[in-house]
Amino acid sequence: MAGPYRFSIADWESRHILSDGWHALRYGSAITSAQEEGHLVNRYEHLKAEITGLERMLMSGSSGVSGDREKQLMARLASLHAEKRELDKRVKFVLVGQISVVLDREGLTYHLPFFKTTSVLFPAVAYSPSEIPHLLIVSPREKIEVTESILLFPEMSGGEIASLENRVETLGVSALVERVGGIATYPSLLSEETELPNLLETIAHEWFHQYLFFRPLGRSYGKDYQMTIINETVADIGGREIALGVLERYYPEVAAAKKMRALSPGSVERGTDFNKEMRRVRLRVDELLAEGKIDEAERFMEESRIDLSAKGYFIRRINQAYFAFHGSYGEGPAATSPIGPMLRRMRDRSGSLGNFIKLVAGISSSEQLTQLSR
Repeated sequence: MAGPYRFSIADWESRHILSDGWHALRYGSAITSAQEEGHLVNRYEHLKAEITGLERMLMSGSSGVSGDREKQLMARLASLHAEKRELDKRVKFVLVGQISVVLDREGLTYHLPFFKTTSVLFPAVAYSPSEIPHLLIVSPREKIEVTESILLFPEMSGGEIASLENRVETLGVSALVERVGGIATYPSLLSEETELPNLLETIAHEWFHQYLFFRPLGRSYGKDYQMTIINETVADIGGREIALGVLERYYPEVAAAKKMRALSPGSVERGTDFNKEMRRVRLRVDELLAEGKIDEAERFMEESRIDLSAKGYFIRRINQAYFAFHGSYGEGPAATSPIGPMLRRMRDRSGSLGNFIKLVAGISSSEQLTQLSR
């Protein structure tokens, strides 16, 4: 059913790996010389924000935006896009270098046998901004678990998405099409439109998947749902810490603003409300499914979605596939697995992120995680 919309990772990588991979290797083998060119990145972020604002203004057809004024805005937009294109590659490799430096500080690099002063990352950090594909997630109706996931073209319309979900669900399963934040291709495929803190976190998150691919934990991704949760949660923990390390080292003002937003009463109240509500919904759904009340669980999820929308949290679809996908991030509000708390305890005991990553990289089963976390 998803065949006409299937996105090919092989095709995408073949178009990007030579150019982006070469630059990544170059920067990855010389990370100790990364320049603190934060001013370029700050300018780039301002450009993105102004471009987004102008595009929204022009698309909305706001009153007062017509005639000469519209021409002025279009000319300004073209100028901003031109400046952004000039900065694209420079900014990308500044961020690559900065992330690489922080990874080096965590002891996740190698020293070459005859070049003790040279640190090398493998794989080198590499990402390529692009339009992000959709992901079709399939879960059984009677339990929450990812049984299949398929990447789809990013150009799918809302009608095509809904039609595909409905057709897949005629097979007696739960289906959801979501836009993902990034994909651990090589180079990583991700959107650059997100703000700097989230961009850094996504770049680092996908790099950890690439790093683990060469180790038992990464090779066990998808072996079962538990191993998927372990992989995603480890990448989440690592991605957040590396992003914070980059912000604190190179963009202290952004790091301070991020902390202030997190501590502001409105942010805490709103975020906490959503997390608590989503956790409450997930726990109730688990109870209903355990009792075999599938139809009741699905009605409850739809009622909860409508209630959340009324509170300002707009979610297109909440079903078993939604919780299966979002529940694979073990520290997120949609997760109920004990894996998240186990990994958090291990991280807290490890002393450093590098020690934690090296410890969990050897895990190839959920039983191993249970033993290590004791």
